Amino acid sequence: SGELQDLLTKIERVQHPQTCQTCGGFAFIPCPMCHGSKMSVFRNCFTDSFKALKCTSCNENGLQPCASCSQ
Repeated sequence: SGELQDLLTKIERVQHPQTCQTCGGFAFIPCPMCHGSKMSVFRNCFTDSFKALKCTSCNENGLQPCASCSQ
């Protein structure tokens, strides 16, 4: 839907001699757990029902710091 692209255009790129191949110089990547949706799914093993919960692995934008360049 372009929301992530809109967010990334507002973030200042990290200045490195070479652009990071992982994040493209933005210092953030989409969360690998929720894929940037900010939600994770919990499965109840007793009832086989699913519940959407806020992802605890990323920030409020569905992003995580890039492990390759933001150390």
